[in-house]
Amino acid sequence: MQANRENLPEATLRDSLCKYISICNDVIDANKTRFPFIQMWRALEIEIAGRTIEYSVTRDQDIAKISATFTDLKINIVPTRTSKKWPQVTQKIEWPYMSSVLKKPAKFIANPTLMDWNLRIDDKIVQLFN
Repeated sequence: MQANRENLPEATLRDSLCKYISICNDVIDANKTRFPFIQMWRALEIEIAGRTIEYSVTRDQDIAKISATFTDLKINIVPTRTSKKWPQVTQKIEWPYMSSVLKKPAKFIANPTLMDWNLRIDDKIVQLFN
């Protein structure tokens, strides 16, 4: 029973990260026809085509990571890492920010600039919005 308790915080944090990614997809879907958002997401999709993105979030001592791809204007979670190499694309998400997105997703869906779209690609950070 003790082993299950130790895994619970990570599982809960991972579930929160999955929900966050789902909200990111909701934001994209709700704003597909708005300029300049669609153009920026399409440019991002071209830039990272075929690459796996590693999303991570840390809360206290717990860390959760999820690998995903960005295709057809959608973040698609992949079951396992596709490469054992250091990921070329990463996004580290701060827990307080992610928690605010999870609590009020409609606020972020209405205004995509509030979302953290900044990805680290190779050794550079690409900012979609300032």
